[in-house]
Amino acid sequence: MGGTELADAWHSSIGAGGALSASELDVLFEVLADRERRRILRYFAESDDEAATFAELIEFLADEAAEGADPDRLAVTLHHTHLPKLADVGFIEYDDRSETVRYRGEPAVEEIVALARTYGSESDSSSARD
Repeated sequence: MGGTELADAWHSSIGAGGALSASELDVLFEVLADRERRRILRYFAESDDEAATFAELIEFLADEAAEGADPDRLAVTLHHTHLPKLADVGFIEYDDRSETVRYRGEPAVEEIVALARTYGSESDSSSARD
């Protein structure tokens, strides 16, 4: 299933209290399985802003990362991996020309991210990377 199809399914089903198919759930949980992507979503969930610059997200992730994290590496993985995956499922819109990220808030996703933070160790430096 393509990213646009999943985004449409997500917004029409979950946003309206419906359900996703098993394959849609697999993609959703794959996206949310990564700590950095959950941190990006948490950034927006805890902020009053619906948009952020690429630099603001790098600064936030670097502050939250393990000591000695390489901001350049964070920038590369953010640009090439995390933002595209979040955009594919419709959680964000990313304009790489203006380096602007717009959040498409989903209360159900925010609950999942909060739950993961409550029961997990979001400050743990070990993370599954794509």
